[in-house]
Amino acid sequence: MTREIRSADAESCGRGSASLTRMRTPGVAFALVLTTLARAALADDPAGTAAAPSATPPAAPAPAPKAPGSKPATSKASTTKRAAETSPGNATPTMPADASASGAASASGAASANGAAPANGAPPPPPDTSAPPLYYVEPGGRGEAEGAPDGEQSPIYEPPPPMYVYEPPPPPGVSRRSPPRTAFWAGVRVGATLPFGSLWTDGLNGYYRQRTFRDYASPGPVFELDVGARLARHYNVFMMWEHSALGTGNLDSSSFGGQQWGASNLYGVGVRYSTDPAAVGFLVEIGLGYRDFRAYWNDGTRLSLTDGWLDARIGLGADIRINRWLSLSPEIVLSGGSFDTARWSGPGGSGDALTLGDENGEYGTITFELGAHADIF
Repeated sequence: MTREIRSADAESCGRGSASLTRMRTPGVAFALVLTTLARAALADDPAGTAAAPSATPPAAPAPAPKAPGSKPATSKASTTKRAAETSPGNATPTMPADASASGAASASGAASANGAAPANGAPPPPPDTSAPPLYYVEPGGRGEAEGAPDGEQSPIYEPPPPMYVYEPPPPPGVSRRSPPRTAFWAGVRVGATLPFGSLWTDGLNGYYRQRTFRDYASPGPVFELDVGARLARHYNVFMMWEHSALGTGNLDSSSFGGQQWGASNLYGVGVRYSTDPAAVGFLVEIGLGYRDFRAYWNDGTRLSLTDGWLDARIGLGADIRINRWLSLSPEIVLSGGSFDTARWSGPGGSGDALTLGDENGEYGTITFELGAHADIF
């Protein structure tokens, strides 16, 4: 290969007109040198594993020293160049296709290995700036708001905070023994009544004598009938009839042939409330009604006290639930009022027991009773 380079160098210095014809320009000579080097490299490494030649062209060989008395080579080259240009038979030599391709590939490979741009000068592709598919990107590209000043980023999208809505806790479970919320309600009560207080006061010539309830009656059994409705499970409104079968009084056991018995009736309305109608609850009851009282003697004499309006009562006890339809209620009931009218009647006639100067009394009863009530439908 050294001999070929020297031969080409000698011919470029002016040895023979044929050589000057082929070496028309220094560029062509430089291309021939690169072609020769590429062929030698391919011949040494047929598999193509040889390193690519450097993109920097090798330095041109220094010109040979001039011989004494010789003319400058430039004059001969210029003359030969002008003669070749004017000669119609001469054509510009061209490089082989494989040499050009090899040289271009080698230069391109070397440029790519060194990190330089491709030989054609095309800019590198822009980097991929697309966001992963799981991220939200504001419209406008790369987070820049539309119409925002240069360099200003749009605010990052954040989902709204979760809304907390208060939900009241579910109502407590209803017991299997719990009564219905509304129902037709009815029941009976039995017990004992103890009368006390005064029925009226006799007043004659400054002498006053109090007629007590115990003068004409004594404790006795009581029976009561209630009919009403259950409301909102805890409340009952009802109508009542209470009958008390009282014993004889202690005024005079021999008068009118002896007393037989006494009786009292109460007609009224009431309201009751239970704190726990499904199990065992505290029971409160209030009522208001009309009461009368009658006492009977063996000879047919009778004492009637009426017009006992606004007889008020209050009861305290327990509400014991047996099942969904039945409950028991032990209770203490206290009531009281006043009679406005008192009359005697019998075989000898009738008349008012309250005379001029008499005053109305105030009575009371206390009852111990047990009630049984049902929620029918």
